[in-house]
Amino acid sequence: MRRLNIATFAEFAVLVTIVTLYYLFLLSNGTFQLFAPESLDKAFNNMLVHLIHGEFTVDREAIGYEAFTRDGKTYTYFGIFPAALRLFAIPFTDIAHADLARLSCLTALVIFVALQLRMLLIVHYSLPTANRRSNFSLR
Repeated sequence: MRRLNIATFAEFAVLVTIVTLYYLFLLSNGTFQLFAPESLDKAFNNMLVHLIHGEFTVDREAIGYEAFTRDGKTYTYFGIFPAALRLFAIPFTDIAHADLARLSCLTALVIFVALQLRMLLIVHYSLPTANRRSNFSLR
């Protein structure tokens, strides 16, 4: 597998930066505010607090209409992965009250796009030289 050279890495970084700014614009409704309240943004924070205590429940106030109740306990059908990602924020903020929804979504989008671009490069360089597009921008 071919490694990224410095010029290709720089192009890759510029492209990911542009994608990051574009998605931040979309996620923030044009304000570029990364930390702002969102609908149900406390659900995953609350889920993480409960997971740390060994519980798979959430507070009804945090999950709202997305909740379901069984045996008097409130649960959500959301997976725990977004809550687990918030573990990295615990040393820096009060996780129970932080507005991390936009940051979480932006992080997921940027990782997804960067991995897709990397896969595109891998496929491009795995082709025989004669079959590669000559005007491919990431060398």
